[in-house]
Amino acid sequence: MAYSVKSAPLAKLGAKGMVNLMFPLEDQLTYHTHHIIFTVYETKREARNSPDTTEAIARIKLPMTQELQVSYNAGYANPDLGGIVASALAAADKTGSAISEMASNNLEQNKTYIKEIVAKATANPGSLLNGVVNAGGAVLNQLAPIGGVLVQGAMSAAGIARNPHKATLFEGTDFRSHSFSFRFSPVKASESDAIRNIIHIFKYHMHPGYAGGTYGGVDLSSGNHFFSTPEFFKIELSNKGKYTVNDYQICVLKGMTVNYQPSNYPAYARAAGSGPAPMEVIMNLEFQETAIITKEVIGDPYMSIDQMKANARGASD
Repeated sequence: MAYSVKSAPLAKLGAKGMVNLMFPLEDQLTYHTHHIIFTVYETKREARNSPDTTEAIARIKLPMTQELQVSYNAGYANPDLGGIVASALAAADKTGSAISEMASNNLEQNKTYIKEIVAKATANPGSLLNGVVNAGGAVLNQLAPIGGVLVQGAMSAAGIARNPHKATLFEGTDFRSHSFSFRFSPVKASESDAIRNIIHIFKYHMHPGYAGGTYGGVDLSSGNHFFSTPEFFKIELSNKGKYTVNDYQICVLKGMTVNYQPSNYPAYARAAGSGPAPMEVIMNLEFQETAIITKEVIGDPYMSIDQMKANARGASD
């Protein structure tokens, strides 16, 4: 169970409940009509057998970034199936038992056939090449080193190369990642304080704490052997319009960098009664979603197209 903000160094900020931070401050929001809102959620469990509950504990509103990109990645493997496996896959019934039986039988046949190929290699390279063609590319993978060299030499003399029978096999998809970069240029001391608190909130909630309390009779705090899970984030855009990014899934904050001297030289200002504060700060955040994107999440585009056609017909009536 993650720490509550009420027991954190940010307790002073959260003394009145939900922590709400923004940049720029309210009196300057007229210059920024679109925003990115980051909400921090904490998972709680009052007792071992009680269900988990989530609670929003902090909300940060920042101006829309200059770039807003989303990348989608699917994982594919490209194995060499070999001639025999490719033939088995094409000819056998598409069940695991049938393919397995055929592969096992071919393996025993190959062992005998390899001996015959190597024995004839020096006498007749043409027969060697013919044997490889007939037996399939998988033979080459099972030949002894010398036999492999002979086969390669015979194929090279004939001006041909073995077909590895490559295949494209879907393996899965990755979690989406989202990167945001914010440049802060405070114009007064209160904005410098807001920037400091915003950085502190992100930095604090991306890290774990030492687990406390008991679970199943085990003292989790003994020896600091266990971590509490960091909080998670929900990302929302304020400009829900005709063309926008798909809704973000629940995210964790994987990476964060803060540059207090982006101009390559120290530039600080001191307001009356306060310490020095940087005149410019760049904060980069890297989030990763915790749910895989599927067709169900994206939504059926053909239904959307049908809906658009129906709307167009209704407008013309």
